[in-house]
Amino acid sequence: MGLIDRFNHKQKLCDIGKTYRNYRYVKITQRDLEFLESQNIFEEQRNLGGALDFVFGGIAQDVLDIINAFSPQYVSVSEMMFFVSFLGKDYQGKILTKDVIIDFINEFRSLKARQKVVEDVVNEFCVPTNFSGNKTQKRDFHNWKNETQTLFDSFDLMALFEYDRNKQRLLLKASINGENIAFKRSSIIKQEYFKQHEVQKDICFELHHIVPFYYAKDIDALKAIDNCQNLIYIDTNSHKIFTLDKSAKKAIRLDFRDKDAVLDNLIGDEVVLKYTDNIRYKVALQERMLKYNKVLLGL
Repeated sequence: MGLIDRFNHKQKLCDIGKTYRNYRYVKITQRDLEFLESQNIFEEQRNLGGALDFVFGGIAQDVLDIINAFSPQYVSVSEMMFFVSFLGKDYQGKILTKDVIIDFINEFRSLKARQKVVEDVVNEFCVPTNFSGNKTQKRDFHNWKNETQTLFDSFDLMALFEYDRNKQRLLLKASINGENIAFKRSSIIKQEYFKQHEVQKDICFELHHIVPFYYAKDIDALKAIDNCQNLIYIDTNSHKIFTLDKSAKKAIRLDFRDKDAVLDNLIGDEVVLKYTDNIRYKVALQERMLKYNKVLLGL
């Protein structure tokens, strides 16, 4: 979760995600200190959200965006298994984007009662004895479902999600501490971006939140994050980097080098997005985008 650093017997920092035979020393990270010293529920949830998203592989914001595309706002355990879990994966030479996943879920929901038939077929197919090879190459429907339910339990710890165990659905909360939350529908915020930046929809691009929702310090900050000025339209390969790369997904400070956009994580690691190839926006709005980003980060 990024809450402790581990060191080997030579007091050398162990790489995150790499398995070591043993660890000799540990140290509390800055993220952990900030979590322990949280002054209110929003600070606590912000730090916990960042730690949990570290475990999720950076998909928390994407899951929120997907849920926010529907009315009512939820994804079921089956939808998470069959569709959302493949977000960012390569399929028939293309990367599965949020828009594609949303289309799949809409088609699945249109099956209505026949959804159960699909679930039964997948259940019967995903039996380890139906596959050859080692354990990692086999498929087990029940393990897959248990892992998804455990993931929903973890999402339930975050400020904006709620897991309905009876209906097996992950929902967006309607309020925090009695204060209502109302996100703009994904389609509306997308239209606002396209209109302001004068760009056309491209199936190889998707919208990316520069500052994710769990950085919000309060309701007002949450509303500010849920704004098209906190969005950039980037190619699917770049979005995949922001999701999977531990340093890149913390890149929340925006800058520009001529027309190219640069996102960094405030400690030196940066991602450069080439204009038109990796990012599409209206150049005349650079200053406004920079100013908005600085306000969100309190810089």
